[in-house]
Amino acid sequence: MKLTDCEAVSANGAYNVVAVSESGNLTVSGGSYTSHENAASHDLSYAIAVLGGSEATINTTVSGGNGGVTVLGGSKADFTGGSYTGVKACGLYVNQASTVTYTSNCTFSGKEAATKVADNESSLTLKIE
Repeated sequence: MKLTDCEAVSANGAYNVVAVSESGNLTVSGGSYTSHENAASHDLSYAIAVLGGSEATINTTVSGGNGGVTVLGGSKADFTGGSYTGVKACGLYVNQASTVTYTSNCTFSGKEAATKVADNESSLTLKIE
């Protein structure tokens, strides 16, 4: 799936704005994505979710109700620029043996952390260009 210069906002109570799973491919270029956390529960919501062995290339503006972007389940993501903000948690969350690379053109911020790598099998690597 390719998304170019899109603007997407979830309604309150919605979860992820964009999600790719089951070994899917996602390219996000330009635009903005905003997710609102479900106020009725403590479920996490992210603007962009890369799940289930999927691959993504991302360069956009993200603001999450809980977190900006999550990469889980052995997935891979390459951030080539952009701004990623987690309103309640982190701008980028990586877990479950997932791999993320990013360039110095990326900005991550969040209330709890800018980025969080939650297990020893995942990695977050700055690409020097």
